[in-house]
Amino acid sequence: MHIAAHGRFRAGNPLFSALHLGDGWLTAASLVDGRFDLQGRVVVLSACVSGRVSASTPRPIGLAWACLNAGAVGVVAALWPIDDQVTVTLMRHFYQAIAAGQHPRQALSRARRLVAQEYPHPSYWAAFRYFSGTA
Repeated sequence: MHIAAHGRFRAGNPLFSALHLGDGWLTAASLVDGRFDLQGRVVVLSACVSGRVSASTPRPIGLAWACLNAGAVGVVAALWPIDDQVTVTLMRHFYQAIAAGQHPRQALSRARRLVAQEYPHPSYWAAFRYFSGTA
């Protein structure tokens, strides 16, 4: 599942972190309230700060955490604001590697390396991480 949207992180209440979709905001709280079954899916949140988590709560609450709690097996998300055009390139490389049979974690690593060749500053390629319920 791929969601390309604007993202926001709410440090004061990370359950209100959200993705801005065409019909409104989708919050982390909405993802974990039982309406969404992401069982077995890899979710790509192509949105600024979609991978940020709370530092002041016992659990790392945020959008990626919410997707995992809704059943996703993995989440690709960004830790900081991202460049739209460079992200398109990164995602193209990511999905090419997925189509070639790579695990999403390895596909993301490959995509980051390829983007870094053209855009060496880490702000362009290092924001995206792969999150899973396992180490």
